[in-house]
Amino acid sequence: MKNRPALNLAPRTRSTALMSEAATIRKRLVSLSLLSAAAVALSAGRLVADPLPPTSFPAGTTQYQILFETANDLQATSKDYSTYQSFARSQVTPALAALEPAADWNVIASPTLGPFNPAPSAPSVAGIPVYTTTGQLLTDSGLYSGVSLDTTPNVTQNGTLGFQTVYTGQLGGFGASEAADFGQSFVTNSTWLFAGEISEFLGGGLYVLSEPINVPNSTPEPASVALLGTGFLGIGAVRGWRRRMAFKRQSVNSITE
Repeated sequence: MKNRPALNLAPRTRSTALMSEAATIRKRLVSLSLLSAAAVALSAGRLVADPLPPTSFPAGTTQYQILFETANDLQATSKDYSTYQSFARSQVTPALAALEPAADWNVIASPTLGPFNPAPSAPSVAGIPVYTTTGQLLTDSGLYSGVSLDTTPNVTQNGTLGFQTVYTGQLGGFGASEAADFGQSFVTNSTWLFAGEISEFLGGGLYVLSEPINVPNSTPEPASVALLGTGFLGIGAVRGWRRRMAFKRQSVNSITE
């Protein structure tokens, strides 16, 4: 009889220890949950902030290009083609610049005097599909083939809608006259590139085209890998906690019997 208090005291002490350990485990699980939520937020934030890549490609595609209309406008008053090239490249976002391999970006505009021809400055050929920054296919036939586009090219580098008027040259080349060539970005026929001439002082956007970019492989993104790893850690922690709790209960039951 005298030993009963001591026997009853041991289970209480072990129960207190178990409760303390359970509280510690719960804190760790909460921390893991917060880390997981942060990883999800990071991944989601990146997807919202960055332009979406194409979700599908024509069969056999190994490279593609991206075209965007600049979100900012300018006046076509300069006679120096490099002014427009510099402006176009200044509009490229970090996300677009980080595409692999790192591609140069070129303004779609006729750079020289003579017939209207932007192809030398921003090449586009059949078989290399061109997309908007929101992943919509513009064409797989080459931008300058005369074939109508599959969708309108009025999407900016930020994924928003751009200006109606886009400068594309000045009578076959910037500097040829005071009247600027322009295209209409809200159409899919050939006037997206050349619709006529307007005053160089009205202001408008520019079309910008990337050089060919390699089709991405299926390698998981860093944020996805981090999220997956955090999930595995959480699962392992829960399983380990359950095993320890089951073992502790068995030990307590064996003592109290």
